Amino acid sequence: MSYQGNVAGFIHAQTEHARKGWRPYLALPHLPRTNNLFYAMKPATARVRWRLPTEEGLALAIQFAHMLEMAHEQSIVYLDHKLEHVYWDGLKLEVIDFNSSRQLDSNTNSDAQYLRMDIHNLCVGILYSVFTGLSPQKTTLRPQPSNRSAVEARYQDITSLDFGVEPTLSPTLQTLLQRGANMEIDTVAEFLEQLQQVAAVHGWDFPDQFTSPADRDGRDQMRAALRKLRAGQASIREARDVLFDAAILDNISEDMEEELRRLVKAANDMLNHRVIP
Repeated sequence: MSYQGNVAGFIHAQTEHARKGWRPYLALPHLPRTNNLFYAMKPATARVRWRLPTEEGLALAIQFAHMLEMAHEQSIVYLDHKLEHVYWDGLKLEVIDFNSSRQLDSNTNSDAQYLRMDIHNLCVGILYSVFTGLSPQKTTLRPQPSNRSAVEARYQDITSLDFGVEPTLSPTLQTLLQRGANMEIDTVAEFLEQLQQVAAVHGWDFPDQFTSPADRDGRDQMRAALRKLRAGQASIREARDVLFDAAILDNISEDMEEELRRLVKAANDMLNHRVIP
């Protein structure tokens, strides 16, 4: 019997099912590796760096903040912020691995510090990389440690973010991320309010924020263009794979194989200089 997302029903029914000898289990959806941001953003070639377009990065940030808002309402802090845990297809965010999260016990100064730390880790561990393509440790992207003690100490010493590598990034967005890194944002509600102010400058509509008609039109055209870019990049990958499969066929001529491999390399070169991770 499936309980879909009904956690309370699943827990309540376990006693009855145990009497029948049934074994309860959880089924998790498959998440394609190509949507994992660490996999998508980590370059295989030196001197290559990718970042999400600001439009997509803002969408990801807003969705992530809403997820943290729900967690904080249940006195849970996520803490384990790293690209390896983030899946993104251009529209929808999926986050995995809550095994290093912490359940807060009471409304204390320590709890308030953990809430600020959760926002800090989001700004430093996820959003800085999303908008710059670099690790917050000022290196190329690399896997982050996973044990619980390392999770809470991972970004502890990072309170200043270097945006020199991405000087065209919106100054208002840089300021917001720097405030988060400096532990100056107390609640997710405060972070979301400031994030909406940044998004309004980029053409987003919110009830309490002014968005100019020109910015709104610009955003509509940008979103249409990003959809085409994502579709185009997917088509290039598919074409590259077909060319590679042809290049390894048995008994094709040397001339044919050389041409196929030339096209594979050219397609890879295009993907290495793609616009969107």
